[in-house]
Amino acid sequence: MKRIIRSLTLVWVSSATAGLAVAQTDPLAEFDAYVVRSLAHWRVPGVAVAVVRGDSVVLARGYGVKELGRAEPVTARTMFEIGSTTKAFSAALLAMLVDEGTLSWDDRVTARLPGFELHDPFVTREVTIRDLLSHRTGLVGGFNAYTSVSRAEVTRRIRFLDPVIPFRSRYEYSNPLYAAAGEVAAAATGMPWERLLETRITRPLGMLETTTDITRFFDSTRFARCFYCAFPARTPSISDAVPGTDVAMPHQLRGDSVRVIPWQSYDNAVSAGSVISNVTEMAQWLRLLVNEGRHDGRELIRRSTFREMHRPQAVLIPTGWIAMVDSLSPSTHFWQYGLGWRMNDYRGRKIVWHTGGIAGFLAYVGLVPEERLGIVVLSNGDLGYELLPQSLALRITDLHLGAPVRDWTSELAAAMAADRRRQAAAEARLVAGRVSGTTPSRPLARFAGTYGSNLYGDAVVAVVGEGLRFRIQGGAEGSLRHWHYDLFRLHLDASNPGGFFTTFETDPRGEVVRLTVAGLGPFDRRSGVP
Repeated sequence: MKRIIRSLTLVWVSSATAGLAVAQTDPLAEFDAYVVRSLAHWRVPGVAVAVVRGDSVVLARGYGVKELGRAEPVTARTMFEIGSTTKAFSAALLAMLVDEGTLSWDDRVTARLPGFELHDPFVTREVTIRDLLSHRTGLVGGFNAYTSVSRAEVTRRIRFLDPVIPFRSRYEYSNPLYAAAGEVAAAATGMPWERLLETRITRPLGMLETTTDITRFFDSTRFARCFYCAFPARTPSISDAVPGTDVAMPHQLRGDSVRVIPWQSYDNAVSAGSVISNVTEMAQWLRLLVNEGRHDGRELIRRSTFREMHRPQAVLIPTGWIAMVDSLSPSTHFWQYGLGWRMNDYRGRKIVWHTGGIAGFLAYVGLVPEERLGIVVLSNGDLGYELLPQSLALRITDLHLGAPVRDWTSELAAAMAADRRRQAAAEARLVAGRVSGTTPSRPLARFAGTYGSNLYGDAVVAVVGEGLRFRIQGGAEGSLRHWHYDLFRLHLDASNPGGFFTTFETDPRGEVVRLTVAGLGPFDRRSGVP
C-alpha cells in the first residue's frame, strides 16, 4: 500500500490542452489531498477527475498510476472505459432525432424495429422508446454479457426474457433494452450507433479521442470478447497497448489482492456501455450538459427536449450500493430514473447522475443543474461497488455548495465493509449446509453434452481432467465444481467468477435432459457426449 501511495501523481492540464481556462478554485483547495487519501483507502491505483462550473473547466486532473506496480501516472488524457455513463449519450442522440422530427419519445418500438418482440404480445405492441430509455419495461438482465453474438441478435433474443415486474410499474435495469434503443437510432438514421455518436456528438464537441473501439488501444488477443468471456491466456499490461496511446489498465480485488485484469468488450450492447474516453474530453460533454444542450454557442439539443431527459420517468427503489448511499442520506426524499439518467435530491438540490462499471473500471458523470455544476470521475479500480467515484463526486458537490463537508470515502467504505460481512456470513451459512462426502449419482460423462438456451445459444458441458467444464459457444466459460449430491457450482473464468449453483434434471429413464444455472436459467440438452 505504501508503494501505491508513493506512486500517486498529480497531473495538471494546461489551458492549451483543455482548450479552456483551467483554474484551481477555492472550493477545491483541499480536494487533491482528499483524492490521495481516498485512493489509498479504496486501494484503487488511479483516478481522473474533471469539474465544470458554468462554461468553465475548473479542474481536469489525473491522480495515481495507470497500472499497479508501474510508475506511469494517470493524466487528464488517460483513456478509461466509462461503462453505463454511455447511456446518457444514447439518450442525447435520440433527443437530437426527436428535435429533427425523425422520431418521438413515445413512438412504438415496433414502428422503428418491425421485428422487435417481447415476451408479452400486449407489451410488444405498446412499448415505446421512452420505456426503453427509462428501464420500465419490467425486464431485467444482461444476458448479452455472457455471449459475443451481434447486437442485432441481442435485440432479437430480448423476446425470450421473462418480466420480473409489471410493465411500466417501476425501474428495473436492463442493458439489452438499451442495446435495442441503440438499434432504434441506427435504423432511423441508417448508420451504426458508434458512427452516429461520432458525427452528432464527439466530433462537434472536439472529443476526437473518444471511441468505442478497443482495438485502437489493444490487439484483439489482449482483451475479453464479452463481459463474462474467458480472459486472454496472458493478462495484458499497458506495455501491450498500441504505442503512443495513453490508457489505464483495469483492476479488481481478488481475495485480498488488487490485480490487473484485461479490458473487456461490451460491443454487442454498444449503446449501453461501450464508450472509452478521458476527463479532458468528457469535460466538453459536461459543458454541453450544464448548458442544457448548447456548446460554444451552438445548440445541439433544444432546451425543452434536453430537459425531458432529466424529468422523472420511473420510480427507482434503492438497492445494492445505491441503498448504501440512501442510508447515509436521510434528507434525500426521492430516487428516480429519467432518460439515461438517475436523479435524486441532495441538500435541497436536484442531482442528475449516472455511474458506469465495466469490470476493473468505474465511472461517474453527474450534474447539479441549479448550480450549473458538472462532475466526471473515471477510475481504474473496481471493488465490486460503484462507490469511489460516488464518494469523490459527493465531496465535490459539498465543496461547491458551501455545505459542511462529509468524509464520504470513510462513510461509504464502512457501509461496504458491513455489506461484505453480511455476504461472507451468507456464504458461510451455505458452506455449513454443504453435505460432505457425497458424489454425483452417475459418472461425470453422463452429464456431458450440448445444451441449448434461447437467450444464450448452445452451451457445451465436457469432462476435463477429473471435473466438468461449461462453455457457452462464443461466450462465457468456467468450471462446474461439485458441491454435493448432483449439485454443482459454476465458477467462470472471468472478472466476476460468480459461484452459480447448477442443477441437472433427469427424465424417467435417468437420462440427463436439462441443466439450470442459477441466474442464467435452463439449458435443454440437445445431444450426448461431445
